[in-house]
Amino acid sequence: MDNFDASRFGELIPAALGSFVSLRWAPGATWPERALNLLGGVGTAVYVAPAVFGYLYPQGSPAMRDAALFITGMLGLSLVDAVMKGIKDAQLSGTVTDVLKDLIGRIFGRKG
Repeated sequence: MDNFDASRFGELIPAALGSFVSLRWAPGATWPERALNLLGGVGTAVYVAPAVFGYLYPQGSPAMRDAALFITGMLGLSLVDAVMKGIKDAQLSGTVTDVLKDLIGRIFGRKG
């Protein structure tokens, strides 16, 4: 807990608002999918926006940083949805399951 920075909580507000506003046109068929997209949008905004903003505008104002968080939260929600759809379309979840079954079968001498 020595690295805990309470000032980072202020970044959650614009990031969450951006993702929440984007929920109006939210991708995702079900509410659990929308919730995952919302959390992904907030996470993207909180971790990506400050790094990019700090690199591009080191002397930028806090208001501009908050605007970047808000916009990244809105776009991050759609980005997470696109990644999840890509995983579903590529059927990676089935592939990973098949690989794990095969690996377990080889370890224990059974076929999956």
